[in-house]
Amino acid sequence: MILQSLNELYTRLAEDSSYEIAPSGFSPQKVTFRVVLRQDGTVFAVEDARIDGKAITPQVPQPEKRTSGVKAQFLCDKREYVFGIGRDGSKKECFKAFKTKHLASEKEINTPEYGALCRFLEKWNPQDFNELKAPADVFEGFGVFQIQGQKGYLHDLPPVKNWWIKHSNLNEEGELQEQCLITGEIAPIIGIHPDIKGFKSSVALVGIQSNSSYESYGKSKTENCPISKDAAFRYSTALNALLAGPQKKKHRNRLASSTVVHWTESQTDFEDVFGAVFGEDSEKSSSSQDQSRIDQINRLLSAIRSGSKYSDFGDPETPFYMLGLEQPNPGRFSIRFFHRSTIADLLDKLHDHHQCLQ
Repeated sequence: MILQSLNELYTRLAEDSSYEIAPSGFSPQKVTFRVVLRQDGTVFAVEDARIDGKAITPQVPQPEKRTSGVKAQFLCDKREYVFGIGRDGSKKECFKAFKTKHLASEKEINTPEYGALCRFLEKWNPQDFNELKAPADVFEGFGVFQIQGQKGYLHDLPPVKNWWIKHSNLNEEGELQEQCLITGEIAPIIGIHPDIKGFKSSVALVGIQSNSSYESYGKSKTENCPISKDAAFRYSTALNALLAGPQKKKHRNRLASSTVVHWTESQTDFEDVFGAVFGEDSEKSSSSQDQSRIDQINRLLSAIRSGSKYSDFGDPETPFYMLGLEQPNPGRFSIRFFHRSTIADLLDKLHDHHQCLQ
């Protein structure tokens, strides 16, 4: 029920530009530097991409999950992959993987800007890293590429972006296809679920330990809970938007040790006002809120006290959801509770609570 609800929420959020929802195959990433290339592939500059010392979070090609092995990402990666130099010195194996990954796609993408990147990878020598004129701390995060004289990043160019979306949705040879538990469709099943952000460490919400006690019918790991790649992208993108997106302050709040996110099935005024009262946005002083928002808050509190006038905030029968998450250790999540109700039912319960306190 949780994943189904988040999967459905993705469609609603994707239609609202204020949430900056990533398209299929993309996700926000903390970027601290950009490599500006000339058309011939030589380095024009390495620039600090941060704003006021903080990393930016553009939508980049969704990275594959890395463990202890070498795995290059597409068009957005750390300096050991982009330049072959890490904190502790040479990382030639990382640069080689990054170079091989991008050169293999040049003929399919077939655009001059991407060709400039390939020429850079062919010419670059990791020993030249110290000649780059950039503050050392800009290399703490991920880097992206830009062509000199162009405003957007290389991964945003239509030919590159369209190729990546198509490529990321292709079925790999021998890939397992099963009926998705969320959509009911027969589709390629995801192996490792996307990370959920907004906590001390980013980890997957869904995972099964590699242990015979969790396995049956010859299936292992996430084969026991088949979820399609597309559905996994949708539910994780929606949840990340609530927890760490630009509208997070109206969707998340704290309840003891749990982080709670709330949303309504369709856009309603109630969702906004509820966030202003109970969400992180409520931490702002009333003097910083405009008068219309203060009036909305007062109407909500009045409705709770009186137990009426619920229709002022949208259809009272609109489904309302609350999900409580906790991270007991850096490697996993605990779902503390999941509550599905309606606006009217929630306000009735708040009214009853108010009466009991009286």
